[in-house]
Amino acid sequence: MLWLLDRAVRIGRQDGVLLDTRFKLFELRDALRAAGIKHEIPQNSLFEYLDTTITKFIDLLPRFTVCETLILYLAHRNDPPVARARQKLEAALTAGENRRLARFYAALATILLEFLFRRHLITSSVGMHIARSWKRVSAIADRVSAKLVKTLTASPETSTLMEYAYAPPAGPTPIPEVHPVQMVG
Repeated sequence: MLWLLDRAVRIGRQDGVLLDTRFKLFELRDALRAAGIKHEIPQNSLFEYLDTTITKFIDLLPRFTVCETLILYLAHRNDPPVARARQKLEAALTAGENRRLARFYAALATILLEFLFRRHLITSSVGMHIARSWKRVSAIADRVSAKLVKTLTASPETSTLMEYAYAPPAGPTPIPEVHPVQMVG
């Protein structure tokens, strides 16, 4: 009987973490769009990438686990197109006009890491205790966290980076040529 209560509490806690993270992601996306509407940030391919990737994370959030993220890392760590797209993303994030967009990216990374740690509470609390105890373990934890974020924000399964890394530079949208319709009759 106690196991049912324990299971219900765990499910409730996980649902709470999921909802809390979803609201944070909605809030981040709304702030990104509001900044775009006010012309505080450029509406370039990096903006589009962030907007669509945040939306994708909101949709896919229930399936994100540390194991899923590690599988994605192993699947894409030596994938040349993903590596090139990742390099373009890193270059775009350091460009002067994208400073504010880089802050949105950093906020997204923080939300994702926090979600993974909160979702796996036992693992994270043990890991955080060890990390506080040993500086070397802490440095390793930081590198692993950075790799997890890079994996989640570049993997085709969890982001839209592949669609926007190779997008043409932002500019006026060409107007398609209109051909008169001939009536057959």
